[in-house]
Amino acid sequence: MTGSTFLRRVLLTTSAAALSALLGGVAPGAAQTGATRPAATSETVNRGTVTMVTWRIDSTAARMAADLANVLDDGATRRLLPVLGKGAQQAVTDLRLLRGVDLAILQADATPEKDRAAVSLVTSLGNAELHILAREDIQTIEDLAGKKVNVEPAGSGTAVTVANLLKRLNMGVEVTAFDEATALDKLGKGEIAAVAAVGGKPVPAFAGRSLPKGAHFLPVPLDEELAKTYSRATLTSEDYPGIIDPAKSVETIAVPVVLAAANLPPDSERFRNMARLVDALFTQFDKLRTPAHHPKWREADIRAELAGWRRFPPAAAWLQQNPVAAPAVADLKEIFIRFLDERSKAGGVTLTQQRKEELFSQFQRWRQQQGMR
Repeated sequence: MTGSTFLRRVLLTTSAAALSALLGGVAPGAAQTGATRPAATSETVNRGTVTMVTWRIDSTAARMAADLANVLDDGATRRLLPVLGKGAQQAVTDLRLLRGVDLAILQADATPEKDRAAVSLVTSLGNAELHILAREDIQTIEDLAGKKVNVEPAGSGTAVTVANLLKRLNMGVEVTAFDEATALDKLGKGEIAAVAAVGGKPVPAFAGRSLPKGAHFLPVPLDEELAKTYSRATLTSEDYPGIIDPAKSVETIAVPVVLAAANLPPDSERFRNMARLVDALFTQFDKLRTPAHHPKWREADIRAELAGWRRFPPAAAWLQQNPVAAPAVADLKEIFIRFLDERSKAGGVTLTQQRKEELFSQFQRWRQQQGMR
């Protein structure tokens, strides 16, 4: 049989099968499997749907929202619908005022006290770190005075955090808002002095990509005033191999990030949908801590209380009905030693194992004095 004859027979056979299926009112694929998909209705499509606003497509918030949807959607009674937003500040407005929005990922420093009172806390999602990647000749924050610094568009979480930092330092810079790829290109050409980004480490803009020669992260100071809103954080070579020397680390600041709920009537269908979703989230939370999901899930804590935030009632009820067991001493010790190692490394100090044991014993006595189990 020639190649052309064989090809004609294949085409004729395939066409005949397709025609037979069409005449029978069944698609060719369905004819082979015998499976049909139930007809969608407005009721089935909307059943259990919860809409959540995130930030830009390349943000930590968008990635975490996708993780949530992958874990929580069950195909029948629950569906989480993430919606890309315009930034941390707009997310607050959208959660409060945009029709149909049930949940949002919010950045604490972009959520004023009056807005916190108008929404409720579902859970803490850990912290987002401030990264300031500077060109080779810039060694300190103060060196940026009067120079061009890229901080993303106005209203972004980065723009808010950087503005607060500069205000505290009483320092001015020339702000630019290029996309990350353009900003890094301009950094390499010396056209701007630094690129700032607030996000859960490792930030994709800096991790796993070629950066301008000599580019490095600047240390960011945390004073008493900034500590009212931010916490101390550390960037290491584990977060950014090839950018940070394994023997060193970079101190910076971090801002809390939360999952928040709109204030809806408790007797509404949307409220009930959110309550069911929160129950599933808290029950399956450990699934989000696997390597398949964003590393920030391993820092998130559903039981963490944040000053100025009121709990979403179904979340508060779940936590009350599911008290946490006291941590095993061995687990607690491992966490404490890891904390000591990170802090001593950041400070350039080496602690002996004996000293670590002594500090842990002191910590245990303090916990007992505080009535902790």
